[in-house]
Amino acid sequence: MKFEDLKDERFILLTDTFRIQPVILEHFSKAGFIPNIYFKSSHDLKIAYDFVELNKGIFVFVDKLTHIEEYRNICSIPIDDPTAFWDAGFIVKRDAHPNKTAKKFMNYFLNKYNKDLRQTNSK
Repeated sequence: MKFEDLKDERFILLTDTFRIQPVILEHFSKAGFIPNIYFKSSHDLKIAYDFVELNKGIFVFVDKLTHIEEYRNICSIPIDDPTAFWDAGFIVKRDAHPNKTAKKFMNYFLNKYNKDLRQTNSK
């Protein structure tokens, strides 16, 4: 499924306080439409899933964070767009010096984005 395929659908979205929302809205815009938003959830994914189960709209969310196992009438369909991704980051105390294990863990993920912890610390 592509974003263009969703043009005539209603959507259940998260509020703009979630970092993923601008990414999703940008993909709608690139697909050439403004989404018809039925509801915006401020915090509870269960509410979003409940609205989907009631056939009130489609909920676009991160695949690995989607937990719909308890719902019999909904399913997860991947969006076929290699540019649809969600940035992840680390939050650390200012001026903290992560230990060797923490740096190794951070570098594992940062290297997937062709970044290195040493480059990040030099900024």
